[in-house]
Amino acid sequence: MTPITKVLLSEHHALLQAESLDVAAVSIIDPATLTPADTLLIVDVQHDFLPGGAFGVAEGDEILPGICSLIPKFVDAGATVIATRDYHPRNHCSFNTHGGPFPPHCIQGSKGSQLHDSLAATLQPLLADEESGGKPDRVHVVYKAFSPDVDSFGAFEYTESNSDGRLTTRTEPPAECHCSLNWTGGFVLYSSMQCEDANAPPDVMSVLSKKALADAVPKGGRMFVCGLAMDFCVIDSAVNFVTSSVSAAD
Repeated sequence: MTPITKVLLSEHHALLQAESLDVAAVSIIDPATLTPADTLLIVDVQHDFLPGGAFGVAEGDEILPGICSLIPKFVDAGATVIATRDYHPRNHCSFNTHGGPFPPHCIQGSKGSQLHDSLAATLQPLLADEESGGKPDRVHVVYKAFSPDVDSFGAFEYTESNSDGRLTTRTEPPAECHCSLNWTGGFVLYSSMQCEDANAPPDVMSVLSKKALADAVPKGGRMFVCGLAMDFCVIDSAVNFVTSSVSAAD
């Protein structure tokens, strides 16, 4: 582990502790303990977040072998595997070309928005039709931040308390009334060709029957979160999952 990585881990642990999450409980999980109630959430391992991409994370490609090796372990245990894609329109409110803080990235239809080739190749057989040996009921590609008027780092829906000051929104023209928190988090969108191409786009009408990620994961299991970038999308996905689960339990 490099000194830089140690510093980053310390920063990320501090962020988790600030959200009252039990960092001490984090440990290496034996694959033998995985159950069908567990989920592996792979966050935004897309070309634009990797070195050389429009919003690349330094050394981000180093996580690829580990993530790809985790997928079959979860599948063999009967667990769920989710890969998210940041999926912005060109006029997204978070882009600095439209008044936001970030450079344009992960634009729908661009190479930068696609899952890295090694991840896509690992997922592809699992996304195939069931008769072809796939696991379409347990392996999904999920899309987030595709409304032009609200951002979403996390793969689970935000609340008023954890979105305030965290997310970019557009409430003035040309806002299209899609700036509510109901459009945050990730959604399963039907894609006719995803059974053959993990990076196939969702169908045009699929947004009318979108399913929130929270409805696609087993209830009562553990959530293992990995991906890019830790200080934005990964940590928000973990925090939003935990806080929503606690809220639901209450």
